This record gives sequence, structure tokens and C-alpha cells, in this order.
Amino acid sequence: MMDLKCGDSTILHSCRTILILILSGVFLPVSGTITLFAIALQTLHIRQAPRRHVRNIGGSQPRILVTGVKMAKGLFLARTMYLGGCDIVAGDFDDGHGNIYCGRFSRSIRKFFALKNPAVYGIEAYISQVVNIVNFERIDLWISCSGVATAVEDAMLANAIERKTKCKVFQFDESTVSTLDNKFEFMKKTTELKLANVKWYALSSLNGIRILLKKMRKTTKDELDVRYMIKSANMDDASRGSLPLISLQDEAHAEQTLSNLDFSNGRQWILQEFIDSGEEYCTHALIIKGEVRAFTACPSASVLMHYQRLDTKSVLYNKMLEFTINYASGLGDITGHMSFDFLVRYRSTENGFIGTLAPIECNPRCHTATVLFEGLEQELADKYLECLTRVPAGQLLHATTESESGYYWMAHDLVVLVAGSLWGLLFGTADVNRSSLVQQILLAIRNLCTWRDPTFVWWDPLPWFVLNHLFWPLELILATYCGLRWKEINVSTAKIFKA
Repeated sequence: MMDLKCGDSTILHSCRTILILILSGVFLPVSGTITLFAIALQTLHIRQAPRRHVRNIGGSQPRILVTGVKMAKGLFLARTMYLGGCDIVAGDFDDGHGNIYCGRFSRSIRKFFALKNPAVYGIEAYISQVVNIVNFERIDLWISCSGVATAVEDAMLANAIERKTKCKVFQFDESTVSTLDNKFEFMKKTTELKLANVKWYALSSLNGIRILLKKMRKTTKDELDVRYMIKSANMDDASRGSLPLISLQDEAHAEQTLSNLDFSNGRQWILQEFIDSGEEYCTHALIIKGEVRAFTACPSASVLMHYQRLDTKSVLYNKMLEFTINYASGLGDITGHMSFDFLVRYRSTENGFIGTLAPIECNPRCHTATVLFEGLEQELADKYLECLTRVPAGQLLHATTESESGYYWMAHDLVVLVAGSLWGLLFGTADVNRSSLVQQILLAIRNLCTWRDPTFVWWDPLPWFVLNHLFWPLELILATYCGLRWKEINVSTAKIFKA
């Protein structure tokens, strides 16, 4: 939501938090009126949910468990399966202070369960609880909407559900998740599949630095001007915002930078060729039995809060789809969500510029880009339910609808584009001038008038109200009370990044 510098004073940090709470309070009457108006439209049968499929599989309505509903993507999945004619049970981790998650208040969900966090209670307690829920609720399909921190645990849970129940799972196995979630293993697999278009090297200890630099000199002796970005191979929020660059043209600096890396607890680092193209894209795909059944792509950023579909007829879109198809088939008989991040490398030729895709990362879980399928919920539900019917429901589904608007989070734009820019102009804490402030405000107005906040739909308005006026104010108050300093907030994934 707002990016804070670690060096900000405690007073400034507290003031920014208070500013967000004040904004929530100021807009509370407006949001409350909109929410009550939407509920009134439902009560009077003026505005109802889209017509639902009458779904019957094996003689009964499919029962679906969706986990991760505190996130926008989890909420969207619950709504999708509801509109697809399913009975929805949902769950998310117990946060210890009420579990005021936006998805919990959705009309699409019949029952919500507070789950034991494996990081607190252990993996066995988590698995046991969910397996009991699956059996008690007679769940037919579990759709995992994993967070970054529990991807492996959810893969272990999937294995237990398949062994101990009759429920099907939409979740990769532990081996696949471990391969795709670790940047080193991902690049290694990408190279094995002959799909890598970027130079990369792995580093797992201080002792390997000089050997690595020697290897890099040998393999890139004619390209010493190539720069490399250093990233943690493992999930690491602390280093995600600081990705140092090195070049073999300054070996002393390169060796010093590598020597300062933290190798404790078996941490690995990966050096990826830095591609300064200015173009980054992400994809989202549903994989069933190694086959891509639904796919979309959009422009990306380090913290993506604005989503707009990429033209399905574009060369880039089809190249990313081809890459995903080849990667999924190369991993075998797998079922789950798969998302890639790409950079585009351009080189000059006699006939102009040629662009090639450079894969840099994979997320083996549901991506927020799933909201781009809005308007196609019933078709998307058909794809998920192939896990039960075992019969393909038509051709590959693309996120294409008549509406070409983008998707944004109203609270994010209000704080970052408007309040954040004003704060930066007044206090000199950001690169903001009057011209850029006007541009930011106009952008926020454009989004408000022509784009969509995926949390809000007229037939299900409460999640939007809860997210903006209950969940985030409570989270910020608790963070302040506990002395937590934060540098970023991702509204869509309900995640706070510590400073």
C-alpha cells in the first residue's frame, strides 16, 4: 500500500499509520452507504447474483473447500465456484483476534473454519484439522489458495487428503512445489527443459565465491559488461526489496557484495542476468494432469496492484502460453496453479528489434491475476470441476470478456496515489513534485471511474466493506500496539512486509 523507508523516525511511521486510519474513518460513511444500498437492492430483488448453474455431479451438488479467503484471489475463487453451482466451505489461518477476513463475509460461503497455522501448531495439527473438516463436510474438491509461507505445507496436506479421504485436490505435490518455489531449483529445471533464456549461477556458501567468479569469467569472457542481480533462492521478504547488482568489470566490488550475503540456515543465493528492459509480465494458469486448461497474462511489477489483461492475440501472450504449456507438460501428471514472471529482452537486428522472453521466477500457487477471469466465473468453475468429472470442459479458457477495464484496489490507490503523494510533497519523503502529484490524482480518478475493484460486486458487497474498514484498521492498530514497523502493505494478499 505504502512504501516506507527503514530510516523513517518512529513519529513519522506512526503518523503515516494514523493517516491511514483517519482516511478509513473519513470514508466510512460513504462506504457504509454504498454497502447498505447494495444490500437493499438484493433484498428488493432488484440486483441479484448472476444466474448460477444447476450443478450435479455423481448425484449431488459438489462440495468445495477453498482455503486462503483472506486474500482477494481466495475470495474470487469462492465466488467462482459458488456461481458455478457448488456448495462452498472456506478456511484460513486463525489470526488470534477475530479472523475478520473479507472472504469470510461473502455470500458465496456457507461455512468458515479458522485453521491452525502450521508455523504455530505444527504441520500435523494443521493436516489433522483439515482432513477432519473434509470428512465432516463431505468435501469433494479442495482448491488451495496458498500463501507464500505455506506452499510446502499445503503440498503435504494435499498428499494426506488424497491418502485419507475421497476428496480430490487442486494442489501440486511437494516435489513440484519444492522445485518451482526455490529459484535455484526453478532455473535448474528450466535449463533442463531447454526453456531458459537468461544466464544464471547458484551460490550456496562463502567458500564458493571465488570459484563462482572464476566460472563466470570463463563462461562470459566476451561479455564482461553483463550485470547480475542477486536474489535469495528461498522465500525471503527481507531481501525482496533490495536486489544488489554486480558486474565482472568490477570484481572487487562483486566479491565484496557476495561476501556480505547471509548463508546461515542453509540459505542459497542465485545470480540472474540483469535485463533492464522495463517490461515485466506475469501469467496465471490452471494445470490439470499436466495440461493447461485456463490461462491469462498481464503486465507486472515488483508489487503488483493494478491488473490489466494482455491481448490474447499478441505475440508476447502466445509466447508465454507456449512456455507454460511446455513447462507443465515437462513436469508430468501435475494438477494445480502455476504462475510465471518474465522479463523481455530486446536486441537490435537489420530488420528492427527482436524480443525474447526471459523467465525469472515461478509461483506454484494461485496468482491474484485470477481476478482477470471476472465475467467468466462459470466457465472457470467448469475447469476446476474437471478434477471431479475427469472430462475436459471445452477448449483452453482465456480471460477474455467484453470489458477491457483494469482491476485495482480502491484503498491502495487512495493511500498511495493520493495521500502518499501529498505526504511526499509536504514532507519531502518521496520523489514527488506538483506535476507528478496531479498525474497520480488523475490516475486514481481514472481507475475509480473506469476500472474495477475485484473485492466489490453488487451482489456481494460486505467483503469490500470489511477489508477497508474492519480488517486493515485492526491490523494496523495491532501492528502499532506490538511495535511492528512496516514498509509495505499488499492490500490484495492481506500481507504486511516488515521494515
